[in-house]
Parts: sequence; C-alpha cells; structure tokens
Amino acid sequence: MTPRWAYKYRHNGIIRSCLVIAGLIIIVSLSISVFEWVHNYNAVHFAEAQTSAANHGHPSGAPSTVKPSDAVFNSYTVAPSQPRYLFINSIGVRAMIKPLGVTTSGAIDTPSNVYDVGWYNKSSLPGMPGAAVIDGHVTGWNADGVFFNLDKLEAGDTITVELGSGSLLTYHVSKSVLYDTSNFDMSALLSSVSPNKPGLNLITCAGELIPSTGHYDKRLVVFAIEN
Repeated sequence: MTPRWAYKYRHNGIIRSCLVIAGLIIIVSLSISVFEWVHNYNAVHFAEAQTSAANHGHPSGAPSTVKPSDAVFNSYTVAPSQPRYLFINSIGVRAMIKPLGVTTSGAIDTPSNVYDVGWYNKSSLPGMPGAAVIDGHVTGWNADGVFFNLDKLEAGDTITVELGSGSLLTYHVSKSVLYDTSNFDMSALLSSVSPNKPGLNLITCAGELIPSTGHYDKRLVVFAIEN
C-alpha cells in the first residue's frame, strides 16, 4: 500500500507542474503580444513617415493624401485622345486621370495621390476597341481613396470619361468581380466584357490588408461598356 504522504507528495508535484506550465503559457503569450505591439507600432510609424514624405512632395512608397485644389484640377491637361477626367456621380468620384505604366516589378503602377486615378497606358484608349483600364486607391494612411466606394457600384450605373479634347464618353456598369491577388485574371482586366463595344475596367484593392506586405489580398474590378 502506498503511504498517504506519497499521495500528498505526488499531488503537490502535479500542482507545481501545472503552475509551471501555466506560467510558461503566460510568458509566451506576453512575448507574442509584445512582439505584435512592437511590429504594429513600427508599421504605423513607417506608414506615417511615408505618407508625410509623399505629402511634402518627396519620393515615397505611399501615396499623398493632400487633396488637389480646384485650380489644379481645372487646369489639368492631357493629349486630346487621352482620358483627362473620371466622373462617377453615384459614388462621388471626380478625379484627374494620370497616364501610368508598370513598376519595376512589372505590376501596373498606381497614382501618387489617393484622389487621382491612373489610366494604364498599355491598355486601350477610351472609346477604342478593347478596354481602357483605370486604377485607383481604396484608401490612404489618413484618408479614404478615390475608389473607397467602388464596391457600391451596381449594374447599370453610369461612368463618364472626359478626354483631353473635351469629348465625353459614357459607360454603364456591367458587373463587378472580386479576385484573389494570387489568382488574378489579367486577360479579363484588359478585355471588354462586350466583344462589340469598347470597355472601361476599373480596379482597386479589396479584402484584408496583409501586415507583412502592406498589400491587400484581393482586387475588385468593375467592368463597364460604352453606350
């Protein structure tokens, strides 16, 4: 028969082991929380610094959040055949269209200001066969982007593009598609949803922000066709 003192010793040993395990769990949890806090703190300050640099006209990885004045907007010019302004009254979009190419990594470039949109200059010109591709930011560090409400567009909504010549082109939304960034359909982006009519495809970020990369995990594309 096992003595009573042995049971008591064993019981106390189990309690001590549980306390040690609980203490280790608390320490690990606190370490993870501190690491996440430091990581987020550094990310926030990095984003603030990048945005501040952009707002002061310095090269930056973040877009500026300084809204262009009416004078700057009204005096903006482009070649007669190129897109100058984008208007989407239903979601309050009134933006200058800047011609953009690709980044050093081969991705379509984005505007340097959250209030501007960009026409991808390897896509079709508005009004021409194929599809004109226009991208814009969904948000900046301290301001909503020009395409913040792009997901609210519905089939039939009107989009207007003004060319450098002053001519107006009217499009109607056909559909919206949400793509995973890892499985994006570039061919669809560059194509009109109607084989017989010029298209206008608007793209912005969507989904969840990935902290490690600073990029969103999805892309929203709104497909429209010219009247």
